[in-house]
Amino acid sequence: MAEPSENKEGDEGAFVIMPFDPRLQYRDEVKKEKGGKTGRLKTRWEKIVEVLSRKIETPEELIQAHVDLLTTTSKNPHDQFFGLQLFFKKHFSKEESQEFFTDLLPKIQQLALSMPDIVPHQIPILHQGVEGQVTLSKHAVAALMAGAFFCLFPPQSYEKEHFPTFSFAGLYGIVWATGGYPDHQAHKLKCHLNYFRRVLKRTPKGNITFVRRVLQEKVDWNASNTPLRGVEVHAEGIIEDADGALHADFANQFLGGGALEGGCVQEEIMFTVQNELCAGMLFCTTMNKKEAILMIGSEQYSEYKGYGGNFEYVGNFRCHKERDEQGRKKNYVVAIDALDFRMQDSSFQFKAIAKKRELNKAYIGFLPTSEEKERAAESGGIAPIATGNWGGGAFRGDRPLKAVLQWLAASEAGRDTLYYSFKQADVTDPFAKLVKTLRQREVTVGQCYRALRAWDNTSAKDLFKYLMDTCK
Repeated sequence: MAEPSENKEGDEGAFVIMPFDPRLQYRDEVKKEKGGKTGRLKTRWEKIVEVLSRKIETPEELIQAHVDLLTTTSKNPHDQFFGLQLFFKKHFSKEESQEFFTDLLPKIQQLALSMPDIVPHQIPILHQGVEGQVTLSKHAVAALMAGAFFCLFPPQSYEKEHFPTFSFAGLYGIVWATGGYPDHQAHKLKCHLNYFRRVLKRTPKGNITFVRRVLQEKVDWNASNTPLRGVEVHAEGIIEDADGALHADFANQFLGGGALEGGCVQEEIMFTVQNELCAGMLFCTTMNKKEAILMIGSEQYSEYKGYGGNFEYVGNFRCHKERDEQGRKKNYVVAIDALDFRMQDSSFQFKAIAKKRELNKAYIGFLPTSEEKERAAESGGIAPIATGNWGGGAFRGDRPLKAVLQWLAASEAGRDTLYYSFKQADVTDPFAKLVKTLRQREVTVGQCYRALRAWDNTSAKDLFKYLMDTCK
């Protein structure tokens, strides 16, 4: 098992442990003629170079390469990658498999091996409670993704903080009890292969920035005199349709959620078609209640349709967005994690403490950075937030409540809202009507918040009607 030796003084937990870190070592054991084992210490990278320099021509050889790269032992290591065999057997044609093994895979191997030459040797970890940012070239991100494809990164850890898993292993090992490989999982993998096809055909240009945002000052929601801002409610379309807007990522506390595993809802789909977002999973620890992660410069590589188990890769997608002065695509995504009620009583969300938690979370996500304020001074205004039923699906949040909370947060942050309701009747026309009515009455954020804080879902079930009756 590869383990880092003692960190250099002062750098413990500051930087990502890379696969080529010389401190990662293992003993290359061989059996002695008279029993027992011997062997010399080798670096983890020596082993990686040895395995990825092979010619891999079949699914079985690809699985064996992954097994040989494992840093832990298990009784049936091949089972961890059995989904790969089913993928090539049932979801790839003979011609597609031939193209993959003869052309694409050797290039992914070489890209992974080029990591020490392309990727910065010290990528800072964005820790909880500390504002910071990491900017990487898109070429470096591609090399990191190639490393994740071969599951090369050791688990990152630091004190009590936790990291997402930056590895494709979860895409390879999920097999239903029926013995099949889930269709949506196969299509997720096809999206990633399309990404590699693109970046290996032409070296990607430009940069991507990941920013950890931390709410530093207490917001007095009760006393706010900020006017409620405009909202456009769209029954049709998706968040990514809103060109020029800040796009909300309905995130997991672990950035990316199940993007590199079995998940296939809003965040996971976003990270699957805008593959470069996955790089943040390597160095962003879990978010706390007053944090958000802003991602600037990613682009969409694959066209898709469907959602959840019906997700399907459709084909290539060309992003025509312009670049900023730092070479980043003008694409802005912010990850905000809603309260998760899958394993707790959902009535908690109606308590004042929960409402304030969600307000603060959305607010730090929607709050313009100093960089955006400078752009706004030249362009004439802060971009709207494109959002929707945040936390109102898998996390079992109340959609009307979440819509109002996001509206208050966006207004306080100085943004208009583009709300994509996905045809949900409880937040389409009723929410649009509420917005129109309260804005006509010139209701402030503080007035609406005071009414919302008093509402508990027991005395009045219909939140929108309650606010229209209360906010005069």
